[in-house]
Amino acid sequence: MARAPLAAAMVGKTIGNSIDNGELSVYISRFGRTKEEIFLTAPELRHKFGDKFDSIPLGAIGLYTYMTRLEQGLKQLMCGARKFTLEYISRDDIA
Repeated sequence: MARAPLAAAMVGKTIGNSIDNGELSVYISRFGRTKEEIFLTAPELRHKFGDKFDSIPLGAIGLYTYMTRLEQGLKQLMCGARKFTLEYISRDDIA
């Protein structure tokens, strides 16, 4: 499970460098031009951390966004299996 989180962090860092250099690609710029517009969880993190938000690396924001999406997917899987806590889910529910 290491490759996907690393990719999310690397993409976040790359987008951060592009924002700093003002060289956003057309694909990314259609979502916005600032980190608050591009990253889905940025407003939540800004509210949570306040003034310290600006010191959070964009790689970390990318990783947090990925983990939030993973959390939502796991919740949907568990609801579909009618198992509402982690203690009831097993490998048989995935396959």
